[in-house]
Amino acid sequence: MLLLAVAVGWLVYIVMWLRDRTESRRSNSIHSFSRHLSALGHTAPIRSVAPSATVIPLRPGLAPRSAPNALSLRQARRRRRDVLTGLAATAGGSLLLAVLFGGAFTALFVLSTVGLVAYIALLVRAQQIGTERRAKVRYLPGARLADSSSVVYLESSAN
Repeated sequence: MLLLAVAVGWLVYIVMWLRDRTESRRSNSIHSFSRHLSALGHTAPIRSVAPSATVIPLRPGLAPRSAPNALSLRQARRRRRDVLTGLAATAGGSLLLAVLFGGAFTALFVLSTVGLVAYIALLVRAQQIGTERRAKVRYLPGARLADSSSVVYLESSAN
């Protein structure tokens, strides 16, 4: 029984790995180069500041920039889809094992199903929050894009 559970786990892992591998081959070299170049752009040296001072960039009329390590919308969707697929495969595999062998596999099925339902509930909640934010946020009509030379830094001491 235990060997069958391990075999199913490995099978799911190998299928996911092969799917990711074939998807990564589909990307072209220009997209790959652009992605690597943008990662290099985020590693530019930052001006050193005294430890007792806080630097606050001001960009009038513009929303704050996203963090350099933030995922793109496409990457986030792909990650969510992969997690959902993995949880669904775990719930399906544990259901099969629970039907065939019962016992501890029934508890595994219940646990994996609870995890799947909780993840779906979190995805729905995140979708609702995103929809609410898009409905409420309005940009000012005269907002212009600022280049890096127009960013103003305020330094304040920690006292």
